[in-house]
Amino acid sequence: MTQNSKALRGKSSADTSTLINEVNFEFAKTMNGIIFSKHCAEKNNNLITGKLELPPPKEKKQSSYFGMIKIPPYEYTKLYSEFTFKTL
Repeated sequence: MTQNSKALRGKSSADTSTLINEVNFEFAKTMNGIIFSKHCAEKNNNLITGKLELPPPKEKKQSSYFGMIKIPPYEYTKLYSEFTFKTL
């Protein structure tokens, strides 16, 4: 779609085939996952070959409000001086 604008039509020499292939692959993988999950939920894990035993779904961790992780305090200057002494 970006190459189809009036300003770029026919002027761009960028090869986007690898990006398009990657997007198509990820889309197909995502759709397969969605369809498989929906089928297993509706059919109670019964497939053509028999009942499928799946591991229990992983519990999702609740994300923090600000999206930050807590880092314990440490002595930056001491660690930095040790690092520079050992690497230089």
